[in-house]
Amino acid sequence: PVPDMLAPIGRVAEASGGLTPLSTAELELLAWQLHVDFRETARTDAELAGLILDAIAWHRIKGTPASLYAALRRFGYAASIEENGPGAYWATYQLGLPQIADMDDVRRIVTICTEMAPARCRLWRLYTDAYDRRPIVLSEGPALGDGWLSFHSGVSVEGPDGDIVVSFGTKRSFQAEAYLPSLHAASFGTECVSGHTAPYLDRFIVGRSRLSEPLPRNHPFVMGALFSILWA
Repeated sequence: PVPDMLAPIGRVAEASGGLTPLSTAELELLAWQLHVDFRETARTDAELAGLILDAIAWHRIKGTPASLYAALRRFGYAASIEENGPGAYWATYQLGLPQIADMDDVRRIVTICTEMAPARCRLWRLYTDAYDRRPIVLSEGPALGDGWLSFHSGVSVEGPDGDIVVSFGTKRSFQAEAYLPSLHAASFGTECVSGHTAPYLDRFIVGRSRLSEPLPRNHPFVMGALFSILWA
């Protein structure tokens, strides 16, 4: 008998020679009856049977962040959710992902969120770490050189519940051989110079300072320092 089966039913099943595996048509009927989400992800009868077994537990958490994480993982997306939108838009949320390949990914993610997120919540922005610029807020950040004075980065894409801001890019790295070998380069009298500065920040510096950052008074008894190391 099946371990999770009730004892009386297990004895009846064992006496009749065991349970007969369900046909594809019967599995499809059960999937429809239990309203199995993302039926298209099951490519075999065994996978469909697994979705059916998990259907009740799945519906118990549906409409929660946990179900949204689980649904995105099922499609291969590792996402982070930023809840609590600003002001009157407290029921909106953003979704951060390591990478978005193309607009097909965007449409698939939006469909998943529409199906699994709480009814009162709305996805308003998708972003990746490669391209995520936030508006500058006094005393909160980001730094002037890392944020925007206007709005969040991204472009508007039509969604089921209104436009969604999508902000993603790609990082590419390249490696090439040196133009000249090091021995030949040395013959031209080149030298490598490396330096490190320890500045005394007594004024606002774009890209480094915050608008709310306290700056010390400058006076003739305070001085910065410059360190440099030279290699011939």
